[in-house]
Amino acid sequence: MTDELLPILVGALTATPLILSYWVGRFIVRKRVGRALREPRILSQDLFARWAAAGWLVKDGSGSLATEFSPAAALMEWLRVDPDVAEFWVTRVRVAKTTHTYELIADLWKNLPPARAEQSAALLRDEVARASTWWGGAELGWNGRAYAVSGSAAKKRAKNPIPLAPMEDLTAAPKPLPVDAGRIVEEAPGADLLLILTALRRAECEFVHPLAPKGGAAESLIAGLSTQVGTDVGRKIGAGLGAALGPIGSMVGQYLGGIAGSMGGKALLQQAMPERLAARLKETEDALSRLGELTATPQFLEATRAPERAILALGQAVEATRLKRSRRFRERIWPTPALAACEEVMWTALGELRAFRSARDQFVQIAQKSPGPVAGGMLLQNPWLVGSLPEGPERLNGARAALNQAARALKSGDSGT
Repeated sequence: MTDELLPILVGALTATPLILSYWVGRFIVRKRVGRALREPRILSQDLFARWAAAGWLVKDGSGSLATEFSPAAALMEWLRVDPDVAEFWVTRVRVAKTTHTYELIADLWKNLPPARAEQSAALLRDEVARASTWWGGAELGWNGRAYAVSGSAAKKRAKNPIPLAPMEDLTAAPKPLPVDAGRIVEEAPGADLLLILTALRRAECEFVHPLAPKGGAAESLIAGLSTQVGTDVGRKIGAGLGAALGPIGSMVGQYLGGIAGSMGGKALLQQAMPERLAARLKETEDALSRLGELTATPQFLEATRAPERAILALGQAVEATRLKRSRRFRERIWPTPALAACEEVMWTALGELRAFRSARDQFVQIAQKSPGPVAGGMLLQNPWLVGSLPEGPERLNGARAALNQAARALKSGDSGT
């Protein structure tokens, strides 16, 4: 019996180091590829120079595109738009920390079947067109932007999750982002479309402040007056507007003093804001308060979960593709970088899900504790929330109309005379 078992024992002892080496090597390679895909890369200046030369970047645009993100982040944006495309991913470049994001994306794109590449490019073109405007498509649902919150309330917290965006002026309007979306959609190839989309999703936006005077607070007459006169003017303005200046003041921050000062000698002479202008600001307060009332509805709590639902849907779709790929004979022997990419997108999405859940809790708390106009301003800056709220679109449009009228009155120095 011992003689019969001896060859089996020798074979097992011989094979064990090989089997162990196989599984250890498989684990190490997978971890190395994962780290490489998660490592943020700075997009090369040559890439931006090529985009600028092609006319895809607008020199007089505002804000700035993101210049640093990981390949996994770009791949996640791809799968948001086209979750089934991962089934066709094949990469022949070495995936390492030194591999440029564009090089990896271009290689994946080059190896797609032509028909599948064109289908994916069409989806990306539509998404780039929407993402090129800050609120593009937001009223149809969450558009990937962070929760905008009252800056004064958010500052009370030591740490804010990344998808929580404090804003000092909740009446501000976004300026156009620095891209020519029309040319990009018509001319950009697939890899460039994806990287531009990722850069747009993570862009910083600049805003215009419709309730800010042209000269600003530095040129305000109040700034040059004595403390007593300035206090008297401020008190009478506050009395004339009632509660309006309080909430609106918290939204426009340093611009509030300039609003009074911009009325110039007339405001000083009258010791109060012109009646018609005061009425416009009061209408804005009322419209924002009416919009803010929606934060107390049960539908509001459900609407704030839109980012979670979108990320969960993405994760489910990617997991289905990952399972399908993992059953292939080639992947069973030695997993490819493309399969690792699917798994890293899952991990990236999971991190985003956790961040948005944490941000949602803070967003809801801030909105429900804020004065009506401030809560309305938060909905104004998160228009994707209003679609499922009772009378949401109507109240949003009403707040926008009132804000536009107040801004026009400020701009023209409307005194009502």
